[in-house]
Amino acid sequence: MKLMKPTSFIINTSRGPVIDEAALCEVLEKRRIAGAGLDVTEMEPLASSSPLRTLDNVVVTPHCAANSVESLNDLRYTGAESLEAYCRGYFPEFIANPGVRPKRMLKSWKEFAASDNRLVREDAAGKLIETI
Repeated sequence: MKLMKPTSFIINTSRGPVIDEAALCEVLEKRRIAGAGLDVTEMEPLASSSPLRTLDNVVVTPHCAANSVESLNDLRYTGAESLEAYCRGYFPEFIANPGVRPKRMLKSWKEFAASDNRLVREDAAGKLIETI
């Protein structure tokens, strides 16, 4: 962290122990980096005595920063869209293991995405379009 630029922000949304919090506190207190955004901490919940709570250049969220109405709706939409694509014989847009070959031939996602004949669709503003 001491090698980071003074304008840097460190973000941790993975696992708390990835960052040494004592070292982080030191560089933040001395303003060696600009700030930190932490969705996870070494110990959860973060102790009320943690020095991270006293720093004005730190934002700590309770490991649920992505739980907005919008992101949860996006998650549901993407899941439904992926299921529909697969059931209609297309690759889903987001594939966890792209190297795994499907047991049946699937058409391209782009072809599915361009189709108007879909159960799950959004308009340009991200609002669901009722198709049934």
